[in-house]
Amino acid sequence: MKKFSLLLLSLCLLSTSVYADDGDQERYGWQWPLDLSHDDAGAYRAVLDRSVYEHIFRADLADLEVRNADGDPVPTDILGPEEPLAAGPQRIQIPLFDLPSETYRSSSWTISRETRSEGQIRRVETERNYELSGPPAGVLLDASRVRDPIHALELSWPHVDSDNPIDITVTVETSDDLESWQQVLARGQLVDLHNDGDRVLKNRLEFRGARRYLRVRPLDGARQSFDAAHVIVMPPRGPAEWEWITLDGKPAQSDDNVAFEFEITGRFPAARADLILDSNSAAEWTLESRDSADQSWRRRAGPWIGFQIDGGVDQRSRAQEFSSPTRDRYWRLTSSDSTGGVPGLRLGYRPEVLVFLASGDAPYSVVAGSATATRSQAPLERLLQTLRAELGRSWNPPPAYLGPMEELAGPGATEPPAQERDWTTLLLWAVLLIGTLLVATLALVMLKNPESTDT
Repeated sequence: MKKFSLLLLSLCLLSTSVYADDGDQERYGWQWPLDLSHDDAGAYRAVLDRSVYEHIFRADLADLEVRNADGDPVPTDILGPEEPLAAGPQRIQIPLFDLPSETYRSSSWTISRETRSEGQIRRVETERNYELSGPPAGVLLDASRVRDPIHALELSWPHVDSDNPIDITVTVETSDDLESWQQVLARGQLVDLHNDGDRVLKNRLEFRGARRYLRVRPLDGARQSFDAAHVIVMPPRGPAEWEWITLDGKPAQSDDNVAFEFEITGRFPAARADLILDSNSAAEWTLESRDSADQSWRRRAGPWIGFQIDGGVDQRSRAQEFSSPTRDRYWRLTSSDSTGGVPGLRLGYRPEVLVFLASGDAPYSVVAGSATATRSQAPLERLLQTLRAELGRSWNPPPAYLGPMEELAGPGATEPPAQERDWTTLLLWAVLLIGTLLVATLALVMLKNPESTDT
């Protein structure tokens, strides 16, 4: 009996160890480092580009997410192109560095800078050791992480009162390399006046054409300390620009129709279609799509007359709108008319926007391309609506920008996992069968030797 009990216990422990196996870790094929426009924001947004769409595997975009420095996923959501891009002016804080003043004005100084790999400045120091005194001779501003056009600069300074008013003239210069500088604002006025509780404040300088770095220098020998700087950027307003993908087709079989099939790599949200036709041609076309070869074709546009007429005034048919975007991989053009050659197909889409919460430590990166990974759902669209109700309808998370693509597991991550034998089920059946046989054997022994059960 003791041997029988030990055998059952061993089988139970073996089956438990099978359940404890967690399996392989999720893999992604590629990643894109994210460059944040500034630090300390709770949420960011990044516009997806073509390279990301080309490497997404799943039609529901479940294999697209953001991960932090520890490789942990952060709350991520994909929004349509209309929402975040219909933004008002964005106010982004940028790093500020004092430019040292010198006791002897006739002495010259240069900037010795130490930068990170992305080009951000860490420090600014003088070339020689002077006895420094008084307020700085200006400020150096690092706007290297801001990609949208800068329309204005806002400066703030320590508190002033009626006895210490500010009324100075400054110039604003810009540079790509901290060596060659060019003026973007020849003269601007900064004012902070107080009188009997009233205040006149002008701390905004407007200009165009700013580059990676800015330099603000007071004129006429004035000195002023600044403690913070913000740039005002204006993201593209309204719907995003349409982008197009051109596909080459090949003749295909179809019932009594001329047909051409196309295949697209990636998961673009196609919403328009246009034809590339030979000169002076016209035919009636229907466009269909499907996501796999075993699915039925679904009509996306048409029938419509596609034409190309070259002459004194070139004329061509207009692009066709879909009732809703689709991410299908396979496309087919059919026509009942005879055509002279193989038409080209152009699919139009507007880039969507990825929104994520800054959970955990930076740097963050976008990962995509997996046959097994699934992004957890995050209600970030509702969160943005709540924040806009409090902060204003035009508020949006500050931007983050996609860096160059880097390969992780590569194409192997998008291959479905091999069908492995279900050893867990087989083992459990074996446990059940062996247990049944042992119980039956024990019962037969007891029936043959009833006297042994009484002792």
